Amino acid sequence: MPVTIGTRNSKLALIQANSVKDALESRGYEVNIKSYTSAGDSNKNIPLYRMSSTGVFVDELNERVLKGEIDLAVHSAKDIPSNIQKGLEITAVTGRDDFRDVLISRTPLEEMTAGSVIGTSSMRRIRQAMTVNPEITVSDIRGNIDTRISKYTEKKYTGIIIAMAAYKRMKLDIEHFILSEEQFLPAPNQGIIAIVGKSNSPASIISGEINDRETYRDMKNERFIATSLNLGCSMPVGILSKDGKIKTRFYSLDSDEHRDMVFSAENLDSVVEHIKEGISDYGYF
Repeated sequence: MPVTIGTRNSKLALIQANSVKDALESRGYEVNIKSYTSAGDSNKNIPLYRMSSTGVFVDELNERVLKGEIDLAVHSAKDIPSNIQKGLEITAVTGRDDFRDVLISRTPLEEMTAGSVIGTSSMRRIRQAMTVNPEITVSDIRGNIDTRISKYTEKKYTGIIIAMAAYKRMKLDIEHFILSEEQFLPAPNQGIIAIVGKSNSPASIISGEINDRETYRDMKNERFIATSLNLGCSMPVGILSKDGKIKTRFYSLDSDEHRDMVFSAENLDSVVEHIKEGISDYGYF
């Protein structure tokens, strides 16, 4: 059966959608891609962390799945809200790419001096960057990856922070510094491409053929914690499930403090309870 997948029409989103298309076609399926502009793409005046919806790039595509305009939606998994529309599910994920962040700059973050400006729209990256170097200034930056790099090359920023997975998928070749997992614990599901479809639909079942089980497990672990704690995409939080361990970093909403915690991934309910105890004075509850 022919399968129609939907995506945002940015260069990166199309690269991700085409990777899913290629994987399905390698199994003999006919696949078409439809691309769309979302409200998150159109409204570039409001920082992402101040937008009312936690899924500004996701909800509209998912609605198109429900309406039958497309069979599957391809997303960056980290953009998918904790709760998606009734009747939909994450049907598959591809193997996780590099989950780290990368600083595009000529100067390492630690060596930047007062007056240096870092561009990012992520509260997590803002807090992490300021923790590494309190001398810098952080400024909001919007637009697709090409637009952000253009703003950097125009010297509007000393550097910009993006996902290493995006850097690699777009085959960028520009001076950069990979930010360590210890300093920049990633957002939940960073580096994962996810497929959303109607529950138990033929297209959803087909997409399951390309599901990466290890990545799917880690994705579910990270989403379980984020959902249980009612965390939105704008919270200054890093969560990483890897090799049977859960690493977390929470920044206080009331002070400059942060707390790192590491758990076994065997009992996620217990992990959530320990996190609640560990950040009880951080303003999340």
